[in-house]
Amino acid sequence: MFDALMTVRPYRKNIAPHQALRELLVHGKPAFSHRVLKSLGDQVTLYPVGTAVRLNTGEIGTVFKVNPRYPLRPILLIPREAEAGREGDASELDLGQATCMHIVEVLQAVSAS
Repeated sequence: MFDALMTVRPYRKNIAPHQALRELLVHGKPAFSHRVLKSLGDQVTLYPVGTAVRLNTGEIGTVFKVNPRYPLRPILLIPREAEAGREGDASELDLGQATCMHIVEVLQAVSAS
């Protein structure tokens, strides 16, 4: 099923590996045992370190650490607003603790020209 989700079909486009894994973790429980889903999740990182994501709050963050206990809820770095000529720093946000927030989109990396 994981491979099928990532393969183009006549009736739909393929989806990215992180989306396929998320789909299985969220909707695959009736078809697969917890042990099988956990093993797959242990082998494929849903949100690798460095992945830019958008939250349901509109905030954009970068995956700082993978949360092995909650693969859909990594620890993010959220940039703070820059103050008058000073670069802002970032705050850590553990989505495993912030249950009202979740990732809604993985942002594409911008390539330097």
